[in-house]
Amino acid sequence: MYPGSGFAPDDAVWGFFAPLPGQLPGMVTDVTVAVTTVTGPTAMAVLALLIAMVDYGRTRRWAVWLLPAAVLAANLASHLLKALIGRERPPEVYRLIVETSPAFPSGHATGVAAVAAVLTLWWWPRHRRGVTGVWVGAGIVCLTRLYLGVHWLTDIVGGIALGTGVALAVTGWMWRPRIGA
Repeated sequence: MYPGSGFAPDDAVWGFFAPLPGQLPGMVTDVTVAVTTVTGPTAMAVLALLIAMVDYGRTRRWAVWLLPAAVLAANLASHLLKALIGRERPPEVYRLIVETSPAFPSGHATGVAAVAAVLTLWWWPRHRRGVTGVWVGAGIVCLTRLYLGVHWLTDIVGGIALGTGVALAVTGWMWRPRIGA
C-alpha cells in the first residue's frame, strides 16, 4: 500500500499511479519527463508570448496579448497560492523527478489550462477539433505530473480550475472595454 494524502480521491488516484513506473517500459518515463519539462509554467508563458507575437505580426489586433497576459497572471496566482497554502507533495521516495516547491496548485496544470482556456475562447466554435486537441494536450500534461509522482489529484484539479478561472477573468476584464468598439 502506498501512502496517501488522507483524502479518498487523492489516495485512489495515487494508488493507481504510484506503481506504474515499475510496470511500464523505461521509455514511457523518458517521454513523460520530456513532456513535463517542455510544458512547465515558464515554458507556457514563453509559448503564449511567441503565439501572441506571431499573431500580432499577422493581424495587428491587440486581443492577441490576452494570451500571455492570462498565462502570466495565472502563473503568478499559482505561485502566490503555493506560498500561502504550502501543501506537501507526495512522498519523495515515489517521485521520479525532483520538485522543491509546494504542491498546490500544480503550476503545470495552471499554465496549460490558462493557454487552453484562451485558445478555446479564440477558436470556438469554428475550430472545435483544435479546441479538443488543446484540452487533450492539457490533460496529457496533467497526467505526466501524476505519473511522475509529484502531485496529488487535487493539486491538478486546483491548477486546472485556477488557470481556467484566471484566464477567463483576464480575458473578460481586458476585452470588456473593446466590445462594440
